[in-house]
Formats: sequence, C-alpha cells, structure tokens
Amino acid sequence: MINTRSFIFVVLVLVTLTWQAQRWADRTDSRNSYVKAYDHLRPPAQALNWELEHQPNPLLVEQLDQDLRLQAGSSQAAPSHEALERPQLLIREQQLASIEKRLGHDQHWHTLRFMILARQTINALDAMTEGAPLTPQQLLVMHQMLATVWTDADTFVLALPRLRSANDSRPVWTQINLAARDWITALERLQQHWASGADAAELNQDLAAARAGYDELLSRYNAAVEHQY
Repeated sequence: MINTRSFIFVVLVLVTLTWQAQRWADRTDSRNSYVKAYDHLRPPAQALNWELEHQPNPLLVEQLDQDLRLQAGSSQAAPSHEALERPQLLIREQQLASIEKRLGHDQHWHTLRFMILARQTINALDAMTEGAPLTPQQLLVMHQMLATVWTDADTFVLALPRLRSANDSRPVWTQINLAARDWITALERLQQHWASGADAAELNQDLAAARAGYDELLSRYNAAVEHQY
C-alpha cells in the first residue's frame, strides 16, 4: 500500500512539474515548442499517475523532475495556451480529488485548491490579452472566489498551530499565504480600476502587477514544495 507521505510526495511533484512546464512555455517565443513541452510532460505525468496506484519510486520521480528542470532552463518555447492548459488543469483536478479521497480537506487539499483557482484566474487574464472575452464583473467573481478560498485555507492552518508537513517542515500554505494575499490585492486593484474606466496605461500597469504577483506566488510555492519533498 502507498503510504501517506509518498502519496503527497508524488502528487506535489507532479503539480510542480506541470506548473514549471507552463511557465517555461509562457516565457519564450515559438508556439510549436509549447506543444513539444506538453509532449515531453505527458510521459512523466503518466508515470507519476501510475505511481499513485502502486508503490512510488522516489528515484524515478526525482529523475523526471531533474529532466524537466534541465530542459526548462534551455528551452526556447512560447505560449499556445490551449495546447497545454486543459490537460494540466485536468491533472490538477484529479490530484485534488485524490487528496480529498485519501486525506479529506487537509492542508494539502486547501493549498492545491487555491493554486488551481489561481492558475485558472491568470489563464483568464492571459486569454483576455489574446482576444478572449472577459469583463470586470467576471474578474470580480474570480477575485471573490480566490478571497474565499484563501480565507478557508488560512483559517484551517491557523486553527492548527502545531501542524507540520513533510520532514517536520512548516506547511506549504504558511510559506505562500502572504504572497497569495498580495496577489489577490493586485487583482482587486486591477478589477476596480477596470470597472471604473481607468485609462489604458494604468490598466496595463495593473495587469503587469497581477502577472508579477502570480509569478511570485508560483515561485514561492515551487520553492516550498522542493524544500520539503
């Protein structure tokens, strides 16, 4: 039987792999390379999903992680969101369901739930800049959902002051909650300025701040997971 620590290890490494592949592709130039990023990701994802049902092999997981990191550092890929986002989100939702089934609404469930919603929100903003429809009211709904999920996670963790994660480390949530709160604030500022009819220059600044805030959140999340697992 797969033990709880190994289960969480496999789930969080796979989350880190998919988000790192996303930011790899988001920061570069060729659309075809983005599809290649997903083609490279699929075998690790399939292998790690198999490990969820069998005894995990930490050496395999570490090697897959290292392989993707090395390629991410040298890639010249660029965004084509539809090629990778849908399978990524499906994988994450499956991971969330697996955690809920195995562990209930624990610290890992709350953290991953927030990160999935955060990714969906930044995807919507990115798609808007490429012509997809998005309104200030829709962004307000996203912001409110994020604020609610943030509060749920923070309340859960604060209620358990002795809560620890893998290797007796601080919970991942405690290492990202402030960055997450700052990012939500940046989204709120963007939404309010947009709804009030601010000029394009101000909205561009707000959008840049929202993207930078998400990147900071993701960086802190990945660092926390890598440190613990």
